[in-house]
Amino acid sequence: MPALDSPAHSAHSSAHRRWVVAVLVMTATAWPFLFDGFQPAFLSLGSLGPEWLAVFVLIVAAVAWVPPIAGPMDRMLIRLAAAIEARPIVHSFFAAIGCTAYLALTAWGQRRKCFPIMQDEFSYLIQAHQFANGHLWMPGHPLADFFDSFQLLVKPIYASAYFPGTALLYVPGIWLHLPAYWTSLAIAGAVAGLFFWIMVGAVGGLQGWLAMLLLLSNSLYRQLSIMTLAQLPLLVYALSAVVAWMRWRISGGRKSAVMIGMFLGLAAVTRPVDALCFAMPIGVAMLLQRQRQQIVVVIAGVAPFVCLQLILNHGITGRWTETPFRLYADRDYPGMAYGFHRFDAAAKPESNLEQKRLLYQSYLPIIREHRLGAVLKDLFPGRLRLTLAQQSPTPYPLLVLLCPVALLRLTRLRTVLLASFPLFVVLYAAYVFFLPHYVMVAAPAIILSMLLGARVLETSSGQFRRLAAVGLTLFIAGEAIAALPQWTVGHSDDAFDAPILTAVNEQIRKLGSPRAVILFSFDPKRNLNEEPVYNADVAWPDDAADIRAHDLGERNQELIQYYKATQPDREFYRYNEATLQLEPLRKAETSTTKK
Repeated sequence: MPALDSPAHSAHSSAHRRWVVAVLVMTATAWPFLFDGFQPAFLSLGSLGPEWLAVFVLIVAAVAWVPPIAGPMDRMLIRLAAAIEARPIVHSFFAAIGCTAYLALTAWGQRRKCFPIMQDEFSYLIQAHQFANGHLWMPGHPLADFFDSFQLLVKPIYASAYFPGTALLYVPGIWLHLPAYWTSLAIAGAVAGLFFWIMVGAVGGLQGWLAMLLLLSNSLYRQLSIMTLAQLPLLVYALSAVVAWMRWRISGGRKSAVMIGMFLGLAAVTRPVDALCFAMPIGVAMLLQRQRQQIVVVIAGVAPFVCLQLILNHGITGRWTETPFRLYADRDYPGMAYGFHRFDAAAKPESNLEQKRLLYQSYLPIIREHRLGAVLKDLFPGRLRLTLAQQSPTPYPLLVLLCPVALLRLTRLRTVLLASFPLFVVLYAAYVFFLPHYVMVAAPAIILSMLLGARVLETSSGQFRRLAAVGLTLFIAGEAIAALPQWTVGHSDDAFDAPILTAVNEQIRKLGSPRAVILFSFDPKRNLNEEPVYNADVAWPDDAADIRAHDLGERNQELIQYYKATQPDREFYRYNEATLQLEPLRKAETSTTKK
């Protein structure tokens, strides 16, 4: 850079400001394209409405413009940033603790459901219990059809269909007999602490705390914070790999290189596609640094987790190269494995479970339309728009105007972090599903681009630097705080209501006998995503205090006879999903006849 007082510096600054203005104008022009037209709700201060946003902007402008207020505030922000940058690890720890406490108190205040409600959660927990008991899978149950369920393999073995990385994080909590949501909160806190540390190194100390506010204002982050899903565990591993890479850039040591490999390996056995969004930029950056020999060390760190996945593949599917997830997709979701496949109208799930077949029928239009040409056509703005808009309903659409400005001040570190966002959008083009909670993986890159864009505006404002610095800091903080759920009465971050699970959990708790077998009568009118037949607190169904199984009509006698022979202390119940009633089976239904 030219000297600050030189004519060359003035010319450089003027040119840079022109670029900033040009990028802002282009982004504002593309805004309706990105967000499906102009929506007044985007110009709101949280749930308070557009009029409050105007008042807030006037207050921020007044505070940032008046020298007796703006001057001391600017100096205070500079000192705070310097203090954070001097001790980033300490502040990262406090960020993790503070975010965990906020998430726990918010979930408690909303009376959120602190038990599994999504199909995926049950599958991960079953896998975690198997790992905690020293098993990678369990033998198939003699009456496997009664325990067939979503994201679960029951023949010829009993195992989760998912990759093992998420379950590994829940094993310590199981050993300590902690509720699963405690582990989830700890994982969410770890994401916050790691992201804080990265933001301090990539942008600045003050931006670390602004990033925490934006993260907490993200409804997906709050939703996932007490759920047993893979997105936050993936971010723990991926962000840890980024931190290890940041340390490797300084030391170049083998220890840091091994840590990069270990964390990327864990990410790869959690969500492989998401892991690539971080692994590819880190790998390219290491190659550009001409440290090719260190790549071998990274691969050595990855190797144990590749071996774990290969063992799981062979033990569950019988093939080293076929994952349980692919086996499950081919069996019960034909045509929905990763990639582009020829649509087969005659395909149907191998499972005889009615709810599986109904859910698959609802997916047929998506499968039919999942063609390369159609996906590429919808990639921009369709999936890009969803990725941006799903981050948070209010502050992000305004702040997204700052994202392209970040491209004017890229470094290698910032590029590695920001690359995960476009890679996520592109790599997920090959997957049929693009569910809202998937986009949480792109949140760190999006938040970084917003705050980096704001930082570029501050440093490009010349004599108005203080106005921009104070004004943008207050505006971003205010928008994020206004988007927190405490301002909205009755707001809940739960993914969906779960009346069946809520009712049956309460009724089972009130049972006098702790040893029950409960047969669930399927209601075709209910939410197919709310599946109650999982025994997620044990490694194998027979170990559960209250065994949950499907009501298979005439075949129920097989299950009743089995448990009367193996566990004669069991009591038998039927749960009607339509009426939400749990009732004991009649004696005639549980009686056995000797032939």
